[in-house]
Amino acid sequence: MIVRSLVFFFVLFVLREQVWALPNFILNDQYGKSYKNTDFVGKPSLFLTCFANDIDLCRKIGRKIYWKLQNLLWSDSDQVHFQLVLLIPDENVLVNQYIQESKNKGYESVLIDRKGYFSDHVKKGMAHLDIHNKQGKAVHFLDYSSIDEEGIQEIHKLLKPLL
Repeated sequence: MIVRSLVFFFVLFVLREQVWALPNFILNDQYGKSYKNTDFVGKPSLFLTCFANDIDLCRKIGRKIYWKLQNLLWSDSDQVHFQLVLLIPDENVLVNQYIQESKNKGYESVLIDRKGYFSDHVKKGMAHLDIHNKQGKAVHFLDYSSIDEEGIQEIHKLLKPLL
């Protein structure tokens, strides 16, 4: 019985480590710059992910989180990676046009995920936030259709111990 329990907990531990780890990826942003998962290890990371149809929602929430946390973290703000991820599972003329237009407008870097590395837990009409520790392990998942000061404070409270 004890052996069976130990095996069960070992399997749970291994599965948890696989599920909660930063995915192994190489993604380009809209400017063509390449990023890989190891670029986000060493600092806590926030990945805000949404489907292509929700890009405006994601940008609005992402900018609010980014700027408010910059003020709350102040001197520690450069110790955190902030990254927006856009899920685009297939080629789409309208989305590609939007990406081209965003290049000309000088928008913040958006990782283009065509393979679904960040698709777990993302829902249509929502922005999904993954908070990863310095080792690349996800420690919190949050979903937003909007965000207020209370939501920003919650993220700050979760992020602060990771610095």
